[in-house]
Amino acid sequence: MKTQLLLVLLSAFLFAGCDISNDDMPTIEIVKLYVNDDETNYFDKTDKLPVLAVGDELTIELDLKGKKVDLSRFAIQEGRESLQENEKPDDKLFAIDIEFNENDVSNTISKPEEGTLAFKDGVQRANLKIKATITDIADSAAILVYLSSKGHSEAAKMEIDLKLLNNETPTILITELYLNNNDKDNYCDNLEELPVLNIGDELYFKIKLNGNGYYLNSFLVYEKENELLSIETAGYDEDIISNFEGIEKGVFSFKNNVFRTSLTVKAKVTSVASIKTFLSFELFSQSSNKEGTKRTMDLVLEKE
Repeated sequence: MKTQLLLVLLSAFLFAGCDISNDDMPTIEIVKLYVNDDETNYFDKTDKLPVLAVGDELTIELDLKGKKVDLSRFAIQEGRESLQENEKPDDKLFAIDIEFNENDVSNTISKPEEGTLAFKDGVQRANLKIKATITDIADSAAILVYLSSKGHSEAAKMEIDLKLLNNETPTILITELYLNNNDKDNYCDNLEELPVLNIGDELYFKIKLNGNGYYLNSFLVYEKENELLSIETAGYDEDIISNFEGIEKGVFSFKNNVFRTSLTVKAKVTSVASIKTFLSFELFSQSSNKEGTKRTMDLVLEKE
């Protein structure tokens, strides 16, 4: 039987005083909600959030309003259905970090490391920036946010439902593909419109690599058989590379703590001895799936 686990704060922390009108209930508004470095703002479409894996990061900006009364307490917790019956109650799905205005918050009562804040007198509005990093997976999970105001016995609650799943197959996502550095035409979603290439033409690939819950192991970029392209890599984070010797050959070896990264690949046509060549990308993670994932792109060349 699956065990239901819901972590909530003691009511004594959130609630105080007597009832006031429900019209004066505090409000919680999501202003921004981003996943990793994706530029999509999910603030108004949390139901469209992608499936998340260990290592993924959510960045959430909240606007808290007490309406006619002062804010009292804020809490962010997790709710989940554990995968296994023997899972420990103190296992955490998320690591939470809260950025807040120190002038608004009482240091003596607040415990931001535990996801709780107590507001000073006179604070009726506050903005918070929260980073939630996935540290474990479960069948179902949610981020639970509570906000109470002074003199109101009921707290406002907001829930962000999440889908968590590690995937043994890493992913290669080409986000941008330009010809000769012309960033007006992005061919990543319409490769069939890529023109016939000639000597000197350059293709610029912006690529995102994701281990989907597992550390990245290695990434390869190479041309199959024909040797009609010169390949260069740039825009990568040197701090995550374990061996720099292979990079000139298009081989990246990652350190043992990298869930995802981005880089740029430039492929320049150096010969048109054949009318077609193939550019391949391969990515391997430290999952039990040793096959990794591979993408191959057909490039048509202007025959001499």
